Amino acid sequence: MSASIVLQQNVIDELAWDPIVHGSPIRVTTTRDGVVTLEGRVGSYFIRASAERAARRVRGVSAVANELIVNPPYERDDAEITKDVLAGLSLTVVVPTEHINVSVDHGWVTLDGEVKWQFQKRAAEASIWQVPGVKALRNRIKVKSGPSKARVKEQIEAALERNARLDAQAITVETNDHTVTLRGTVNSIAEREEAEQAAWFAPGVEDVQNLLEVGVLAHGGV
Repeated sequence: MSASIVLQQNVIDELAWDPIVHGSPIRVTTTRDGVVTLEGRVGSYFIRASAERAARRVRGVSAVANELIVNPPYERDDAEITKDVLAGLSLTVVVPTEHINVSVDHGWVTLDGEVKWQFQKRAAEASIWQVPGVKALRNRIKVKSGPSKARVKEQIEAALERNARLDAQAITVETNDHTVTLRGTVNSIAEREEAEQAAWFAPGVEDVQNLLEVGVLAHGGV
């Protein structure tokens, strides 16, 4: 049995295992280099996002192309969706809502504005996942931090060393102005994202170029 078929079945099994995604008619295709494509129609944006997260958990997945279409069980007025989106943002304490602009067009939500940290941008997006009627989300929020500190590279490397899920020796950190570049090899896409998140936590970082490759790290001569 080919590696791509095994990976395809593992992703299918993970989607079925996830209680949020279970039962959704999702088609899964894979390539030899670990790229997974999700296709089909689901009932909410929350299911769409959860399906992508489930696929990313699977070992051997290098990237996910999420082509799932959200087909809500009923249509909602854009004004109602906007009201709920704003309410969700206001309840997310880490998001500076005064710097976020929201627009909705036929269920397509667009976020604009500026925050200081990447986790705030992600939190703003996640707060919208469960709003009924949302069909798609464009997150155009910009991350704008202050000047980069002299020890950013060392701080990121130290954070990677502390992380129990990562082999920091296999990751190289490069810094250029406000941009961090990660190179090397990790065991899974989950570890790849974990390393990227560690880089985003550093002060002054405005962009992270995640060039980490998903492969099998050598341990004990294997």
